Amino acid sequence: MQCGEPQLDTSELDHEIKEIMLQIIPVVKQQMNSTCSPQVLHYIQQLTTSLTRLQQLQGLPQGTASPRYAEFSRFFHRQLDSILRDALAKFEGRKYVFLLWFLCQYIDQYRCFAVFNF
Repeated sequence: MQCGEPQLDTSELDHEIKEIMLQIIPVVKQQMNSTCSPQVLHYIQQLTTSLTRLQQLQGLPQGTASPRYAEFSRFFHRQLDSILRDALAKFEGRKYVFLLWFLCQYIDQYRCFAVFNF
């Protein structure tokens, strides 16, 4: 790694991913007994991407977005969008409860149950 390049804080990244997922779960929970439709899965994909962009912008000090950073950000979001599209497509036609179960495998159980109000 070259000097001056940002280092990836994996614990912070993990925390941010979990926070985004916790915001997605209530959307999925509303549909829990339904079958995953392409429209709602697409909405979840867009919501996730938007929340990621928002978190990314909130983490930047004012005036620090360089052209190199902007290029990386565009690349990152294209990759994220593609990964989300492929991952969510696997749930099409299945009950949303399977998607909820999948999300809860990533988030610690206590926080997941708190969101579900079990």
